[in-house]
Order: sequence, then C-alpha cells, then structure tokens
Amino acid sequence: MLFNERSSLWRFIGALVIVVPLSACSAASLRSVLPSGSSFVAVAKRAVDASASTSETVAATGLAAQVHADGALGYYQLADTGDGVVDTESGKTVGEYGSTVKRDTASIVSDASASATFPGGTSSTADEAVITNATALQSAVSGVTVEAWLSESETNGAGLVTLAAFYGGTAGQPYGLHICGTTIEFDVHPQNGGMTVWGPTLQLNHTYYVVATYNGSAVSLYVDGQLVVTKPTQGQFRYTTSAFSIGGALGVATPGFIGRMNDVAVYGHALTAQQIEEHFLAGSARGLAAETPTAATTFVNSMGVNTHFSQSPYNGPGEARILNYLTASGIRHIRDGSVAVGNFQSTLAKLATEGIHATITTELSETDQEIKAYPATIGGALEAYEGPNEPNFQSSDWTSVTVPFIERLWADVKGDSALAQYPVIAPGIALGSAGALGNMSAYVDYGNTHDYFLENNPETGGFGSVTPQGQYGSLSYNLNLAALISGTKPIMSTETGYGSSPTGGASFVDDATAARYVSRTYFHQYNAGVVRTFIYEFLDENTSAEDFTNFGFLDANVNPKPTYNTIRAIIADLSDSGTPGTLTPLTYELAGNVANLEHTLLEKSDGTYYLALWLAVPSWENNHRVIVQPQTVDIITHLPMKSATVMQLNNNGNASFVNLSGLPGTATSVLVWDSVSIVKLTF
Repeated sequence: MLFNERSSLWRFIGALVIVVPLSACSAASLRSVLPSGSSFVAVAKRAVDASASTSETVAATGLAAQVHADGALGYYQLADTGDGVVDTESGKTVGEYGSTVKRDTASIVSDASASATFPGGTSSTADEAVITNATALQSAVSGVTVEAWLSESETNGAGLVTLAAFYGGTAGQPYGLHICGTTIEFDVHPQNGGMTVWGPTLQLNHTYYVVATYNGSAVSLYVDGQLVVTKPTQGQFRYTTSAFSIGGALGVATPGFIGRMNDVAVYGHALTAQQIEEHFLAGSARGLAAETPTAATTFVNSMGVNTHFSQSPYNGPGEARILNYLTASGIRHIRDGSVAVGNFQSTLAKLATEGIHATITTELSETDQEIKAYPATIGGALEAYEGPNEPNFQSSDWTSVTVPFIERLWADVKGDSALAQYPVIAPGIALGSAGALGNMSAYVDYGNTHDYFLENNPETGGFGSVTPQGQYGSLSYNLNLAALISGTKPIMSTETGYGSSPTGGASFVDDATAARYVSRTYFHQYNAGVVRTFIYEFLDENTSAEDFTNFGFLDANVNPKPTYNTIRAIIADLSDSGTPGTLTPLTYELAGNVANLEHTLLEKSDGTYYLALWLAVPSWENNHRVIVQPQTVDIITHLPMKSATVMQLNNNGNASFVNLSGLPGTATSVLVWDSVSIVKLTF
C-alpha cells in the first residue's frame, strides 16, 4: 500500500539552488561546487487551502482524468503488461521497456494497476524505459512540466541518476529530472539560460510525488504537492533528439534509477500550484480510508463520576474543597444516591448552578410522590432517573420487587408531562445476575452496566469463564449482559473504576496505573458505544485500602491523585465552547508500529481534529506496574496537515505539549505509550 511506505515523508529544511555541471553531481561534492558565500536557502511552503480540493472531488475524478484534463503531451503510467510503453493520452505504444525492467510490482499511485521497477545498472537500454517516439513532447518550447511518482529502494552510487529526461544531440538535454546522490534535482537548459534547482534529500522506500515546472521565466520544484523552491531563468527549448528516457540516461554511462515509478507525465506548460496539489491528492488516496469523527463535546459529555454527597467524607469539613475540585475538573455529570436519603439536596442544587447535573439512583421503598418530587427537591440538578442500585444485593427475592418498581418508575416519569423529559436508566445489576431480571426494554431509555475490571486493563478480553454473553470480565460480556434487560436501547456504565494507592497492592493498582486505566476506560467505552461512563468515584472514602474505599480521583485528604490531573487535562484539551457543526470525515491512516493501538477521532466546532491514541496493553501485572515501551505511530493524511501537536501525560497526570515534526505535509510520527496521548491536527 502506498502510504505504508511513507512513515516519515521528506523532512525539508531548505532548498539548495545552484547551477552546476552534471559531472559535479555527488553528495560528497555538493558543498565544493557552491560559489563563495552560498548557503542553503530556506523556502516558505505555500499554505494549502483545504477547501480547494476535497477527498470527495478527488474520488470523483481520479489522477488519470486530471492528467488528461490538464493537457498532458505524454502520459506514461508504466503499468503495461507487454514490452511496449503505452502513452495513456493517445493510447498508442510510443516506446519500449528494457529487458530488465519489471512491470508486475504493486502500484504506488491510486489509478495504476502496477508499477515499473527499475534495476539500476549503467543506463544501457536494458535498464530503462525509452520513449522512442517523443515527437509530441517536443511541442514544449516555452514551458514544461515533468511529474513522476517514485519510490527509491537503493541509492545507486554518487552520480547523476536520471528519472525522466531528453538526452542526445550537440545541444545537450533541454530539461531533466534527476536524483543527485540522495537529492532530487531538476535542470533546464533553454537556449538563452539555464538553471538547476535542488530539493530535499529522499528517504529510501518512501513514495514521493515530484513535479518540476518551467514557465519561460522561472523553474520550480514541488514535492508531495508542496512548493520546495523556485528560481528565475528564461529562454526556449531546442530539441536535437526525439528520445525521452525514463529510469536512466539514454546513451550516457551513468547509474540508473533503482526502485519503482508510476505515472510519468509531460506537459507543454507549467502546471499551477493548485493543479499540482490536486494531482497529489488524487494519486495519494491509495491505502487511506475516510473516518467520520464524533464531536469532542460529545465525548466530554460522556464522562461522568460517582459522588456521595450525603455521606462522609463528602459532607464533612472538606466539602467546599471537594466541590471546588469537582467544578475545576471539567466533569459536568455526576451520579449520586437517592434524594430521599441524607440532607444533600442543597449541595446538588449548588452544583447545578455550575453546570453540573446529576443522575440519581432510586430506592425500592420510594413512593410515587417522592419520585415525582426529584426535580424540585434538588433545584434543577436532576439529569436522569436510575433504577435501584444493585438490587440483587438487597434481598433474595430481588426480582419480584425490582420488576414492579421499574414499571412504576417508568409510569411515574413518562406519565407526567413535567417529568417525561428525564431519561430512565435501568438498574445496575452486579456479578452477572442481569439475566434473572428479564427484558425490561419497554420501561427504560438506557441499559446499564457495572463493569469493573479488577486490576486488569479496560480493554481486557476477559478474566473468567466463557458464557453465552462472552468471556466474563470483558466489556463485551458486560454490555451483552446489560442488553438482556434493555434490549437494543443504548447503554450507560454507571459504575466502573480502579482502586489505587501510591504504590499499589494485592487488590488494587498504583496511582499512575489508575490514571492510565481510568482515562482509557472513558475512551474505550466511548468507542464501544457506551453513552456515558461514570467512574467510581470522585473521593477516596478513607485510607484503609479496603474494598471500594480508594477508588477516588482525590485522596481521603482531598488532594488530587494522578487520575484527577489526567482527567482534568484531557477535558481541558477537548472542551469546545462552540456549537458543533457538520462533522467532516478525515481521510487518513495510522501506520508504523500499530500493534495493540486504539484510537478515538474527535472534531471541534472550528474543524480541528483531535486524535486520541493509546496502547491497549496491561500497565499492571502481578501486583507491579508494567513499564511499557513506546511505539512509533505514523499519522498519514490525504490533505496536507499544517501542524500537529501532541498532549502527553506523565505519571502524575501532568500534561506537556510537543509539536510533531515534518509539517506542513501529509505525514508525521508520534510516540505512543499505554497512557492516552491526544494529537491536535490542523489543516
């Protein structure tokens, strides 16, 4: 596939511009042929207007159609099955392949069925493709464009390697596209002038789209749709030979090209920057897929946390600090206990003024009047009703009381026009007992799961026996159990989480691992379609490390643990004050070392993409944290990226931001760990 070979595209720092005789071409002698005082010249790349050419337009036209529409004099796709080189423009055989040139390798552009592979050699006719009938090309007198797609597999010495050029005659070549050592170059020799422009160093086994233009007053070089360099010269071409050579220098004993080429085209005029960009987008679409993101706001709204403001230590001396931390975290959805139990209604009402709303669990003992009083009782904080919490732990005949209660809850809420807006969430059933309750999808808006993964990573495939719903402990198992109650209704997870301490223990992880696992739980469950995930819980209940007492974002002394810092940083990075608009698919690929890689693609209202990446591997095993080595992941896009900045989180949950290299362009690389990293992509 094309873009699997392009894990790190050319890293252009500057363009060297110099007129130099062909015999001086070598990587070692590059500096020696510079005039005194010369230097590498930095060239600003043209800003790309993404609206000028979209992936939909490219898909409709294709590279070959664009080459034809832009008036190519000759177009050689180099995908022929016979010995003759066919001009796609005329449909005629206009040349021949050398006996050592292969045409059965995979194409490196979207339109062609195969590539021509050139073996190198010394540019005998056996090593190249020769357009013996190139008369049509000679109408390029006052301007020319030469374009080619290439992937060099081996550097052939230090001499001049021809990609596409005229050769022969006493006047020399009118123009030629070459590789000089490891550097791309284009030289023109009109009668009244001459100029050689140098581009970037080529990386082996990467596919490049190279375009060279001359418009009668300037010569320019583009790589992958981006302008690299332009320099003035003038004059018209004069031809003394009718042979055009691809992959080697006809009649000249210089090294030949080693690698693959596709879609060489020649025009009698200079293509515009927009035409060149469109050709690049059309030809480079191979291997990429369009993914429609979800709104960043939607993901942030899927994040919730459990609280217990009717209980100690939430309602103790530290309550004000707890509320401040909760508000500052960016979380806007909490889950708490029945408003009929405890005196915390004013606390929830205060949180509502900060934009934080509550899903409230109901009690089997509550009357219709108490259920209907929820909204007024908690001052507008109510967001949803939830069935009784884990009723299978409340009595041995729990199903006989739970079923009629859920039916009554549904009737109370949906039968009252003032309450009907509030969703009803199914009760969370613990330890695989959901099947006993039966299908109650007619009485709930959302299913529910309490999917704790113990000390296993949230992407675990399971850690128990295999059941009809899947392997015990996996997310899919828990979702399938929930569906036994809610049918095809969407599902929330109203409890999941990880106990932690600074160093971990026999039944809980360390704080750094909990930060990794909790953040990954939010993303992993969101990817699986879970509408909202409420992590258990916001505050450690005490310092005993007993079951479910140390699951907090804050410790028992109301100090942030790494989980709090991590979640606050993620929400701050993804928060969007704008109104989400139409989501735009992103055509891209994740390549490189993608083993165990998971991702979530989000988009903000300003069109910026946010790509969350992490390794879905264990971070904790055998009561110890696993040191996971980072993997290099390549982000390859159809449209050129203007910039990419990655937010990475350390063991304390503190964020740092790094600008990724190689941009503007269509590819960059990022290191990915078992912690969530979020790459901001701008186009």
